[in-house]
Amino acid sequence: ADGLAHLSDELVYVRALLSRYLQRTRGYDEEEGLGGLAVGSAEIERFLEGVVPPRNEDHETFLVELRKTIDDRVNSSIEQGASLPLVRLVEAFGLNALEVQVLMVLLAPEVEPAFERAYAFAWNDFTRKTCDLGFTLAMVSDDFRERAERARIFESRAALVRYGLLDIERNEGAPSRTWLSRRVRVAPRIVSWVLGSLEPDALIADHIQWVEARTRPEDIVLQADDRDPILAALASELPIPSCRVALRGAPGSGRRLLVETALAAVGGRMLVADLGGLLASGRPLGAVLDAATRECQLLGAALYIECTGVELDGDGGFPALAVVEDRLRDHRGPVLFGVTQRAPFFAGPGGGLVDLFVPIPEAAERERLWTRALGDKATLAEDVDLGTIAQQHPLTGGAIAQAASSGKIGWSSPLARALKGASVGDVRSVRLPSGLRDWEVMAISYG
Repeated sequence: ADGLAHLSDELVYVRALLSRYLQRTRGYDEEEGLGGLAVGSAEIERFLEGVVPPRNEDHETFLVELRKTIDDRVNSSIEQGASLPLVRLVEAFGLNALEVQVLMVLLAPEVEPAFERAYAFAWNDFTRKTCDLGFTLAMVSDDFRERAERARIFESRAALVRYGLLDIERNEGAPSRTWLSRRVRVAPRIVSWVLGSLEPDALIADHIQWVEARTRPEDIVLQADDRDPILAALASELPIPSCRVALRGAPGSGRRLLVETALAAVGGRMLVADLGGLLASGRPLGAVLDAATRECQLLGAALYIECTGVELDGDGGFPALAVVEDRLRDHRGPVLFGVTQRAPFFAGPGGGLVDLFVPIPEAAERERLWTRALGDKATLAEDVDLGTIAQQHPLTGGAIAQAASSGKIGWSSPLARALKGASVGDVRSVRLPSGLRDWEVMAISYG
């Protein structure tokens, strides 16, 4: 069976839960049937056809046997190599059997309109379109004690809420409601995932990039003596659940390429998020990070957060730092940060942060990079010596490649920012990765 066939089987199980609920609350009798206001008894009986246990069998025995039948089909499909989104969802967030039942009770009316009418019949209220906590608990529980014990499933630290699988009405949105009458539904991204969609959450779609890791070690603009120890450290950290790694170096030093290369070795992928762009977007940072981590867990991907240009001092001076740390604390997958300074922050659930320094290539390697980047087609002036340029300008491999391909430096680079507004003859001090250097404006031209 494929993912939709599995979903169909699970909806049959929810219909059986509804049959039990109606029998308990409305006294269903096979001969008398059910009566309702806007939905007739015949419609409900047709909807429940096949999930009402025979006279000689109770609902509990019937549900156990139905559960076993579904689980056997799921196991058979997995053995045959089928990809089942619901199974991946359960594995990704470590859901238990009760959490899966709750999720399915809430998912049913989202994917099958007939459940919306059947639930309205159960509530005897056709103005309602959304489940509440009380009904959801009653569908998966037999009595008051069991419902009270299972109510913890909706606490903020419980998996369904902590990982953003459910949207629960907040108290301030309905102050007159009791706790059990608060509305609850499955998060839209989880609905689309179960239906087989790989489109990311709309909240983050414009601010993230999915990267299929295919980079090779030779693609990294670092000499092997610097590159290989970093790759070895990443290879040992990435398999650790909830690892946290900071790659510290100048923009263009190859921080992200190093992560891609390490993931490519194990067939991995990663989601890249620009923290500066997220902050500038005005979207709530906490909600965006929740969506990003949820996406990574669904797809088994690493999360790479680019922090260049964002002040991350780790001493409370950066207001978003607490939000980032809080939202990532319980994330079950690897998180890596591209930073320009030492980062005493982002301690993961497994311990502290691993700090890896990505150096600038040495002068000899920079000269080789200039030569390779310019290629045979470039014609240099007689007084231009690449060795001297490499010696005097400690640029990263990425900066060299950019300058060679366009003849320019990036508008947001430290040098460009320092020279903005300067006149011929002005001297500006620029702090580069190698230290503070003075630059004189020799000429200005516009292209």
